[in-house]
Amino acid sequence: MRTRTRDDGHGAATAKRHAPAAVLAAAVLTGLFTVAFLVEAGITADILFGHKAGLAHAAAVADRGAATVLVLFLVAAGWSVVGTARLLRGQDVRAVAIPLGAVVLIGIPGEIADAIGTASGSSLAIGAGIVAAAGLTLALLFTPAARAWRRAPAPRGPATPTGL
Repeated sequence: MRTRTRDDGHGAATAKRHAPAAVLAAAVLTGLFTVAFLVEAGITADILFGHKAGLAHAAAVADRGAATVLVLFLVAAGWSVVGTARLLRGQDVRAVAIPLGAVVLIGIPGEIADAIGTASGSSLAIGAGIVAAAGLTLALLFTPAARAWRRAPAPRGPATPTGL
């Protein structure tokens, strides 16, 4: 955790905190997951509203399921955006941890089921990579440097204006 002071142009020194590398890496990975959530939402919307030729689905039940998945992806993307902003400000990380935790908690049993089933090696590698990236992001959020940075109070400027 580094704090730099600089002159604010009016003779007062203001401090600016810089996030540790673990927090910046977690923010970048969370941004990538946000993009992935939005891409998946787009694919789901295309399935729901687009061409359904060739898809085996049971009309209303499948549409409700696709609509639910679409909403979940959009909520996850929104939480990730809010969480990344809060993370970079040194605030609570729950908005990042919830969608990524869901990826890990759903992904691990899903990967095990795929490994037992008939999934291809490339499919298993992609899924394992996604789960590992989500786990790595969560691990970065809870490194000692990241926790210390979040606990440190944000620097504030002087309480009264100077130069008056």
